[in-house]
Amino acid sequence: MNDSNFSKKLKGSGFIVGWRNISRYLGIPENTLVRNWRNWGVPVFFLETSEKFRRPVIHVADIEAWRKAKLRAAYMEERNSKMRIINPPKPQSE
Repeated sequence: MNDSNFSKKLKGSGFIVGWRNISRYLGIPENTLVRNWRNWGVPVFFLETSEKFRRPVIHVADIEAWRKAKLRAAYMEERNSKMRIINPPKPQSE
């Protein structure tokens, strides 16, 4: 099976193949994704298509779960930064 047929089968199975397609799905520039995917923890895996070439692949369910977790973490961070601990007033001595 050649590479293009394999990619078509993956795409039909809910996978996103290639940096360009993954970045389009996320709505970010391709070079930004390639540079930061490890730091961000994007759950990409690679298929070796030849001795020198590996193709990034991700399943739609995995990328949506990752996105949901990132949004939740951002929400919690924002929420926690707005919360203040209020110390009760000290009783006044008479």
